[in-house]
Amino acid sequence: MPRKKNNDLEELLALPHVHARNGVPYARIYYRNSAGTWRTKSRRVHMVEEAIAAVAEIQRELGARGPSAFEGERMTFAELLAEYTKAKQIAPWYEEPIKAFFGAMKIKAITYGDIQRFKASRESIPNEATGKPRSTTTINRELEPLRAVLGYAEQHEWISRSPFNKGAPLIRKSQEKKRRRIPSPGEEAAILTQCIGPREHLRPILIGLKDTGLRKSALLSLEWKNVDLEGGFLNVPPSSNQYKKRPDVIGVTARLRVELLGLWEKSDQKPETKIFGDLKDFKRSYKTACRLAGVKGLRVHDWRHGFATDMAEAGVDERMAMIATGHTSAEIHAMYTNLDQRLAKSIAERLDELHRSRQGSEASLASEMIN
Repeated sequence: MPRKKNNDLEELLALPHVHARNGVPYARIYYRNSAGTWRTKSRRVHMVEEAIAAVAEIQRELGARGPSAFEGERMTFAELLAEYTKAKQIAPWYEEPIKAFFGAMKIKAITYGDIQRFKASRESIPNEATGKPRSTTTINRELEPLRAVLGYAEQHEWISRSPFNKGAPLIRKSQEKKRRRIPSPGEEAAILTQCIGPREHLRPILIGLKDTGLRKSALLSLEWKNVDLEGGFLNVPPSSNQYKKRPDVIGVTARLRVELLGLWEKSDQKPETKIFGDLKDFKRSYKTACRLAGVKGLRVHDWRHGFATDMAEAGVDERMAMIATGHTSAEIHAMYTNLDQRLAKSIAERLDELHRSRQGSEASLASEMIN
């Protein structure tokens, strides 16, 4: 019997690409990884037919997918996350939970069920701020970075398929409770009245959000080279996020132009200088302004939502409004003409008309809110 085993091993070792490790035969192929380093891919074999098939399969995978076919086999989720964050950033409050849960796992071993368990674990933890159960929207926001990271691995062929795509959708936008809060004219006037002294930096930002529809991060990232005060336009850089569409140009309303001129006079007037300086957040001052104005439950992002409502009230064509807000999908967006300077100017003029129609009544509304 021992003689038969030796003969089988000798027969296996006579095949190309078959080697023994501690007396155990393996099919083994040498290849260079994407960094140019020599690597080997081995598989345990028992019979001649199995060895031939294993060698052919390894070579086929290398031929079809290249060295990346095997680079992901030893990669942990923590290593994948480090690679991903070299190219894109994830907010710490989203990164930390997924790293804690998946960090030590091999990415090829992560299953659809693992993601379900992660989702359930996050649902069981109350919201830190309110103590209430986490909303569907919050859970979705925590799952989206995880989906992006695993999608990145799939794109680089470190995994053959993201586990997100191996079952029913784990992120369901249709289940989210839509937020419909926007600042009323009275609330807007009351809060802007409180943007004085230590809070004076808030006024141009809030007006910018309300009159451009830009997201906070996009607005704060604008530089003076993006501003054409004579023409009355903001030239908006393209978003790095393919899902957050922005118009190339936005018309500047009269009141926003006043604020921008004031900031320009106080600035170093260099094109590369950010309009709002290095300010990244203003939660505390905004919270104070709302408290002094007697306004509750109004988030900063709600001002951006108010842009779409103001356009509707001002009579801006729905097609133009959809393009200006960037709320449309990529497919629908492609069906419409790009927002050019003529259309951007028209929107700004309509908003100016709306603001003029509110003058007079806003002061009394603001006074009522505060008193």
